[in-house]
Amino acid sequence: MNRSAPTPAPITRSGFGHAVAAEWTKLVSLTSTAWSLAATMIIMVGSAFLTARALPGFQPAETYPPADVITAALQGVVFGQLAVCVLGSMVITSEYGTGAIRSSLVVVPVRGRLLAAKAAVVTALALVVGAAGAVASFVVVRLLLSDRATHVGLDDPGVFRALAGCALYLATLSCLALAVGVVVRHSAIAISTLAAGVLIVPMVLTQLGDAGRTALRWWPTEAGIQLLRIEPTGLAPWPGCAVLATTTAVLLAIAYLLLKRRDA
Repeated sequence: MNRSAPTPAPITRSGFGHAVAAEWTKLVSLTSTAWSLAATMIIMVGSAFLTARALPGFQPAETYPPADVITAALQGVVFGQLAVCVLGSMVITSEYGTGAIRSSLVVVPVRGRLLAAKAAVVTALALVVGAAGAVASFVVVRLLLSDRATHVGLDDPGVFRALAGCALYLATLSCLALAVGVVVRHSAIAISTLAAGVLIVPMVLTQLGDAGRTALRWWPTEAGIQLLRIEPTGLAPWPGCAVLATTTAVLLAIAYLLLKRRDA
């Protein structure tokens, strides 16, 4: 008896919500995601603990100003941001490495929608881990410094902005890392490029005299991280945040154009 071949199911164009749900499922299933989030929290809270223990002056009468408490609490962001960069870049480079990007483009053929969904998911995760890490680090420092830091609260000038700014900075940085991943399409190259951008270039610029220090003020990550400081060392917090956000937007636009024109 002849049997007719099964009719293939039609491919339906997914909306943005479906694309976000699919990207969320893929991202949380990656081992690198759990490691990146755990590393970010451990580095942030661990650095806060070590910095608070190393602060001089343990006399009960000595108190620390809000700027010192926040600096100690958010010290770990300097290295924790590397884990966020890994998270953001691996969202796309892991798919290029395995060839899964072709399946992703079949499910979500509108490439701009796919990029936007990936950006939404990685931003949400970085925002949550950034906020959790900032609050946990702040609590740890206050507990360790005991009555020398209990006077510092969220209502002190700049404290809430610095803690919220930590989440905003890491979320923006994750999008920047995603854009770099789309551009280079290779995990090792993307991570190396981001590590150089967030750590090596700023250190080199500090050694180049006045010209280097001027350039450092406008370097995207250095400008953006001023949002975490009560006493900024470069641009003012919100202008610095605008520099990082603008750089990220430009890189995402470039990433979109390349994603649209390249073959998977």
